[in-house]
Amino acid sequence: MIRLLTYNLICLIGPAGHGTPSPNFEITGGWGSIRTVADVGGGTGAMLAEILHAHPHIKGILIDQPETVARSAEIFKSAGVSDRVATAGQSFFDPLPSGADLYLLRGIINDWPDRESETILRNCTTAAHSNGRVVILKSVQPDDTP
Repeated sequence: MIRLLTYNLICLIGPAGHGTPSPNFEITGGWGSIRTVADVGGGTGAMLAEILHAHPHIKGILIDQPETVARSAEIFKSAGVSDRVATAGQSFFDPLPSGADLYLLRGIINDWPDRESETILRNCTTAAHSNGRVVILKSVQPDDTP
């Protein structure tokens, strides 16, 4: 049975405007049983790098378009996690690498209409092993409006 969990994540605003993602979010059962995280639509890997840095027992798979994951090497090297991460240059509308314990969707589902969101979620649940999880994070930024 796949468990679908939803959380909010606050990103700290960084000098480049994209911020440093925070890996400090709780998941049911904790991080101890998680061995592999697949960051679906994970861009250049900033969030996955932070998760791997915070949890040294975890391996990661970054999944995004080929030209995007090609730019991830420096981020993983800077975080000291290059030896624990693989990349998959592909669309999340195609079958995903299988067997991860946790499939992370950060700021993805809210960008797509229902039909496409269902396809993305179905691909994650199909790829996850029997006790796998799909976690949806929606990034928010502090509102500077008075």
